[in-house]
Amino acid sequence: MKPYPHNKDYLVSKEGRIWSVKTDRFLVPWLTTKGYRTIELYSSPKVMTRTVHQMVLETYIGDRPTDMECRHLDGNKENNHLDNLSWGSVKENREDAKNHCLTTGLKFCNSKITPKEIKRVIRMGKEGIKQKDIASYFNLHQSQISRIISRKRNSWVGEERNVECLQKG
Repeated sequence: MKPYPHNKDYLVSKEGRIWSVKTDRFLVPWLTTKGYRTIELYSSPKVMTRTVHQMVLETYIGDRPTDMECRHLDGNKENNHLDNLSWGSVKENREDAKNHCLTTGLKFCNSKITPKEIKRVIRMGKEGIKQKDIASYFNLHQSQISRIISRKRNSWVGEERNVECLQKG
């Protein structure tokens, strides 16, 4: 473990664990609404809120370069191991998200249906089941079922790439 460069009262491991020198214990991070592990660091009289992935990179690689952000190379926001993190451009981070099928619209909308259920809707449509019956079964509007089955761009299924992601999963 190495001292966190912005507050020496904390040590950071390559695995993404944060140790408080003052309390002599590992801190327990919480998840933000966006799914990132976060820690509060106390330095009287201030409190700094930091994401764990940011702390790992700052400790082992260096401060965030201008116009860069943290990339989770495997697409898992909870995997804060140094080997899974790097600084990268916004464009690189967006490409990572596409490659890991994280931008399907399924992830970012308040979906009433899971990717697995979407596959099932498509299968039911191919089997000739009426869209209104499928909609009733899933408690959705028939127009949503129509968009899923027709795989229209910018619909419930999202961009064409998202269909590929559904087929992977």
